Amino acid sequence: MIIKKSTIKNNFLILLFFLTLIISILSPIASNSFLPKTELILHTSGVIQAKMALDQGQFPIRTVPAEDLNWGNAWFQFYSPIPFTLGGAIYKWIFVKNPFFALKIVLALSMLFGAAYFYGLVRWLLDSEVVALLTSTVYLFSPYYLVNILARGDFTEAVAQGIIPVALYYSLRLYSSTSFHLRYFIGATIAWFMLAGTHIVTFIYSSLFIALFLILLTLKNRLHLKQLIIVGLSYFYAILLGLYYLAPIVLFQKYLPITYSFDNFSISSWLTSLPALLSFKALSPMPLPGNNLLGLPNLYFSVGLPILLGVGGIVYILYQGVKINNKNITMIIFPLLLLFFLAFFITWSPINFWIYLPKILRSAQFSYRLLTQVTWIGCLLFAIFISWTFHNKLDMRHGLLGLILIILCGSTWIPTQFSEKTVKESIANPDLGYGKYSYLTMPQAVGAHEKQFILPLSNTIDNCSRNGKKRYVI
Repeated sequence: MIIKKSTIKNNFLILLFFLTLIISILSPIASNSFLPKTELILHTSGVIQAKMALDQGQFPIRTVPAEDLNWGNAWFQFYSPIPFTLGGAIYKWIFVKNPFFALKIVLALSMLFGAAYFYGLVRWLLDSEVVALLTSTVYLFSPYYLVNILARGDFTEAVAQGIIPVALYYSLRLYSSTSFHLRYFIGATIAWFMLAGTHIVTFIYSSLFIALFLILLTLKNRLHLKQLIIVGLSYFYAILLGLYYLAPIVLFQKYLPITYSFDNFSISSWLTSLPALLSFKALSPMPLPGNNLLGLPNLYFSVGLPILLGVGGIVYILYQGVKINNKNITMIIFPLLLLFFLAFFITWSPINFWIYLPKILRSAQFSYRLLTQVTWIGCLLFAIFISWTFHNKLDMRHGLLGLILIILCGSTWIPTQFSEKTVKESIANPDLGYGKYSYLTMPQAVGAHEKQFILPLSNTIDNCSRNGKKRYVI
């Protein structure tokens, strides 16, 4: 196979463009000395303790060594080991003086992979570089993605959002291939494994919606049943790779304090404001105290103007009875629309039906986390609308104008950052904050309304040993 130099140059320029966008998005947290006043403080501590775990010889990492008087607890066994392993490795062997910079490297790489694979997916589906470039930019600048990166500082969920396009790309390429392609099979397996080990909530719901998408496609064309089974096999192998992490979660879930937050579903858990989801601007449309419902000031979640325009445009064109001549669009447009409105309805949740669903689906904790599914589906619908409306005849002049408009729409969700802690303070005391209590196993399961007890370290310390392991004194 011969790869043209022009193709290599073009791909390099595309990656350079995405990298420029990512650097601009991360610019509010550019300081390597001060930590933003978000959950990134806790996640930076996670990177520090991941490096400590690697120093102890742990692989895969399972415990956070600096907790419980430096005896550690099994935090990594139950929470996002892969991004912390990568961050800890970068901090240990490459950028050895700054764990926050290591965290940002992992975050930036995940964003780059997400943008690049979304570009590749749309270019393959619709055969348009310009539409692919615009769609990837919509994904990077989608409000919920930006909120997770900067306003919430949810490191692991943001990294997972970067992995979804990789899993989607390889799964669809594997599904659509008339013959077996090992590279797509391996790519899908690794991507699903990475997603499972990065953010379990995103993994569960991405599995559900991508599976529904492929099943709906198969119902339209049952000749693809064999390919659907092959995609299922790649997913099965991903589960096998992740059993060291997934099996203990399943086996010990009822003993974790975080489980009880799932059982106590309050109104803030399932109520996502419809005006917020449909808002075109970053200024919250909800009056106080509604925009502080989740305890996060000035924070709300929107689908974003480009996606809303794309979906609305498609619905209008279909209502007008316009014929679709593109075979690829015809195949995917109705399943995508169905899934978009399903995900949107679940996110909005005008009725609290969550209490009647299997408990595993309550792992979302808050219905707004379904916005990740709304986003990737909505981006594909945006791509179809642009391609269809302009008959795939867009050139780079149109693309440049579109990029400016998309970035203007999304950039208003990039907030000003404030700091209350330095990186040096975090290194001296890598405290996981409130998160450290969520994954401590309890001596016995307790009822939802009973007092929860965690077995004191003093009861067990004399019976524990760390022979040959380095203990950290902070």
